[in-house]
Amino acid sequence: MDAIRKVVGAYLIVMALVVGILGFVEPLIYESTEASPYIPWWSVIDWFTGAAVVLGVLFAYARKRAADAAAAGDAVTWTRLSANVLFYAFCVIGLLYYWNWFYVLNLEWGLGYRTVGADGLGIAWKLTDVSFPVAAGALGLALACGGDRRPRLGFAADRA
Repeated sequence: MDAIRKVVGAYLIVMALVVGILGFVEPLIYESTEASPYIPWWSVIDWFTGAAVVLGVLFAYARKRAADAAAAGDAVTWTRLSANVLFYAFCVIGLLYYWNWFYVLNLEWGLGYRTVGADGLGIAWKLTDVSFPVAAGALGLALACGGDRRPRLGFAADRA
């Protein structure tokens, strides 16, 4: 299980980098038009991102369950807090991502179902493009490197 966790962690880190970099660079290298509002690379990357979102929810949930079981009662520990935040962040990202992606697939496949205009869809994609790399990178590092330790900020309490 440890090897699977590390592979999934590495996959999440790679996807966080791909989505984060392309989301940042896209306006610099691609001029969107009404007919083609986003760079065509997203059509391929979306499939890998969709898999990363599912893996993120599943592994964040497993991490949350383990952290909740390890904590004594209602004690708040760094591991428990980070596990819960990442799980619920992935749940929100998953809902937003799949709502966006199914809408885009619906338009590409010509089904004609529309729930929101192009402006609303663009804002929803930007929210996803900003939040997914942060959550996927954090969970990926936690899975790949065992990042359950409390962060050290250099304060006197950290040296104790």
